[in-house]
Amino acid sequence: FDGKRCPLKEVTNKEREAKRNANLKEARRLKAIGRNDLAGDKYRACVKVTHWMAESVARAVKKKWGDGNNNHFVPPKVQCIFSPYEADAQLVKLCMDQLADAVVTEDSDVLVYSAACNISFPIIYKLSRDDGSCDVFTMDWLLASTLNNDNNDTKKTWYS
Repeated sequence: FDGKRCPLKEVTNKEREAKRNANLKEARRLKAIGRNDLAGDKYRACVKVTHWMAESVARAVKKKWGDGNNNHFVPPKVQCIFSPYEADAQLVKLCMDQLADAVVTEDSDVLVYSAACNISFPIIYKLSRDDGSCDVFTMDWLLASTLNNDNNDTKKTWYS
């Protein structure tokens, strides 16, 4: 989970907060005119994940998947980790060190970190609240590609 807000992203965070507030205002307007279906979408768009929410999820994960059966030699099946700030770089490092098998995220920054670190792992993106469906990406297609540049030819062909 992300930790504190990164001070370098103060402007971005203010823009996101303004967008959440606009979505909340629109959700209330839609609800007032009886458009609950559209209001629900706007309400979902204005949710801000708080530290309390993250802690609640972590407790539920620990309850469902345990903490290694109280055996210090058996790691838990699923473990929640809290990053000091944004978790993207830390998640990629955990995958690099083979301490995590995949990343669940709503942030495309993980794709960039994966490519920059030359490591591919499953990135679970846009996890549906309704049916558990999701998109799973890896950077295999990019990282496995090689550039063929025979005899300084200007034509470049990518192979995967």
